[in-house]
Amino acid sequence: MELPDFEDMQKVVEEILSLSLFKAGLELDIKVAESDVFKRATVEEAYFQNGKPPSATYIENTYKYPGLDGEITEKRRQLGDTSARLEYQKNKLDLMKTLVEIWRSEQANNRVSVSV
Repeated sequence: MELPDFEDMQKVVEEILSLSLFKAGLELDIKVAESDVFKRATVEEAYFQNGKPPSATYIENTYKYPGLDGEITEKRRQLGDTSARLEYQKNKLDLMKTLVEIWRSEQANNRVSVSV
């Protein structure tokens, strides 16, 4: 059995960092956009119902996920894609670590069988 390339492992770690930072940025962008949706929906008369601002529940169920004009939808898609790629890289690193542990066990077993 061969060891995973440690340079490849470092690249995976760097990719995990990059994806984690990008994901955090998307999550922040989405929260800010959701806040803006709530603010605009309660202030701009275009979103009023019977002359009154919509309820928080209505805003939550109607506008929060897509945005007022669909502006949040693409960010949510990017977040889903980024989360999936991040999870893949984490699993890849875990597999590499497991392969290192298996290699270590094999080496220890070989030393024991040679010394017997």
